[in-house]
Amino acid sequence: MLLKKVKIYNYKSYEDFSLDFDNNYSIIIGNNGAGKTTLLEAIHLALTGTMNGRPVFYELSPYIFNRSIVNQFIDEIKAGNKKNPPETKIELYFSESEDSDLNELMGIENSENANVPGFVFSIKFNEQYREEYQQYIQNENFIHIPTEYYAVEWKSFAGVTITTRSIPIKSHLIDSTTTSLAASSQKYIMKIISDVLDDKQKANLAVLYRSYKEKFGEDPNIASINEVLNEKKNLMLDDSRNLSISLDVTQKATWESAIAAFLDNIPFDYIGKGEQNVIKTTLSIGNRKPQRNLILIEEPESHLSFSNMRILLEKIISECSDQQLLISTHSSYVLNKMAMDNVILLGQNRSGKLNELSKSTRDYFHKLPNYDTLRFILSKKVILVEGPADDLIIQKAYHQKYNKLPIDDGIDIISVNGLSFKRFLDIAKLLNIDTVVVTDNDHDYEKNINNKYKDYMCGPIKLCFSTNNELNTLEPQVLKCDAGNYDKLKTILGKPDKSEGELLEFMLKNKTDWALKVFLNSDLQLNFPEYINDAIQ
Repeated sequence: MLLKKVKIYNYKSYEDFSLDFDNNYSIIIGNNGAGKTTLLEAIHLALTGTMNGRPVFYELSPYIFNRSIVNQFIDEIKAGNKKNPPETKIELYFSESEDSDLNELMGIENSENANVPGFVFSIKFNEQYREEYQQYIQNENFIHIPTEYYAVEWKSFAGVTITTRSIPIKSHLIDSTTTSLAASSQKYIMKIISDVLDDKQKANLAVLYRSYKEKFGEDPNIASINEVLNEKKNLMLDDSRNLSISLDVTQKATWESAIAAFLDNIPFDYIGKGEQNVIKTTLSIGNRKPQRNLILIEEPESHLSFSNMRILLEKIISECSDQQLLISTHSSYVLNKMAMDNVILLGQNRSGKLNELSKSTRDYFHKLPNYDTLRFILSKKVILVEGPADDLIIQKAYHQKYNKLPIDDGIDIISVNGLSFKRFLDIAKLLNIDTVVVTDNDHDYEKNINNKYKDYMCGPIKLCFSTNNELNTLEPQVLKCDAGNYDKLKTILGKPDKSEGELLEFMLKNKTDWALKVFLNSDLQLNFPEYINDAIQ
C-alpha cells in the first residue's frame, strides 16, 4: 500500500503541481523556496486534516492560497466578471491493494479519470455564505480570499464524502528545523509518545493522571491557599460563591499536555537540539502501528553532527523498510547515502528524478559521498574546473572583468577531477543545469575534448578549452597567451630573475600557490586566455 501520486492545486507556492512516487522512500531536494516543506505539509494535511499541529479549520487563512491564482481571481472580479472563489485541492493516489479499506476509495472521481484508490481533499467555498460573500467583494480594496466563508471536505475517488478516520493510510510529519511557541518541543514529543503507546496503556495513564489531580486539591497546603482566596470573595459580584484553585480534571486537560518527557532526568526542552531531533525521528519511525505507514521527515540532518547524522540515517533506513518514507534535505550526504535513484528534484525551472541517470553514474555518486552533488544540483549556474588553480584563476578573471566574484551572481565554481566531468554532465543534461566546463586539451583537443564530450556539446552545457595543443594546460596558457604576462607574473610571484622556462616550471610545480598569489594581487592585471574569458561571459 503506497502513495503513488500527489496532485496539488492552488496551495501556497503550488498553482498546479503533480508528482509521482516510485519507491518506498524518496529523497526530495530543492533550493530554498522550491516547495519541499509545502509538499510534505500538503500530503500530511490531506491525510490528517491538521496544519501546524491543529485542525485545519482553525488554521485557515488567505495565505494558504496561491498568490498568482488569487490575483487572477481578484482582477476578474474587479473587471465585473462573475467567478466562484478559488478552491484548494489535494489529490492523493494510492497503489491498488487487497486491503478492503483502501478499495473503498476506488473510483474515477479524480482529475485523471483513472480508476484507482484515492481521495480529494478540498478547501472550498461554502455556499451557505453566498450572500455575505457577495457583500464582501463589493469592497473595491479587497485583496484576500475570505476564508471565514470556506469549508473543508474529503471525497473518495468513488465520489463518497469521507473523514480522516476513513483513510487507512496515516502519516506523521517530523519537522526538526523549527520549534514554535504554540507547540513546544515538549508537546511535540509527548504527541509522538502518545502515538507509540497502545490504547490500554494510554487509558491507564489517563486514569492515573486524573487520580493525582484529584489528590492535589486535598493537600493541606492547597486548602490553606483556598481559605486565603475566599477571604477576598467579597470582591466578587456574588459573595456567596467560593473561589479556589485545583487541577482541571475534565477531558480537555489531557495527560499529554501536563506530563513531561525527560532524558537522564533533564526535561526534553532543555536537551540539545540534535538530541531532540534524533529522539523525535527515531520514536516516530519506530512506531510499528499498522495504521501509520507514511513518515514525512523535514531535513533530518538539522542540528546534527556528521557522525550523528550517519547513525540516524542508518536507523531510518533499517526501521522504515515496511513504511513509506518521504525526506526533504539539504544534505549531500543524505542524498548519496539513501541512494540517488530515490531522489526527486523540485525547482521552479527544472525538475526530474535522478533514477533517470545511467546506473554507472548513480553508482559513482553513491560510492563517493564527499563529492558535493547537492551543491551542483542546486546551483543557478555552474563552472566545472579540474582543480584549485583553475578555480582561483577563473575567479580572478571574473573579478577583474566585473568587479565581483562569480558567487555574487549565483555562479558556483566546483573543482572536479577531470575524469568525473561526464558524471556531472549527465546530471546537467537531465536537469537542464546551465553548466560550463573549463578543461585542458592535454596536447590533443580533438581526442581529449571533441571526441570525449561529443554527446555533451548541446543544450545547457558549454565546453571551454584551447585549440592550441602546444599550450596543453592552464600554466602555459596564462603565461604565454599575452606577451606582457611574463613580466607581470615575475613580479606577482616574486621571481624577478626567472627565465620564461624557469617560471613555467615553478608554476607547474606549485599550481595552487601561483594561482593564489595571482588571485590575491590587486596591483597588476593579467590578460587571460581566450577560453577562460569565454567561460565567464
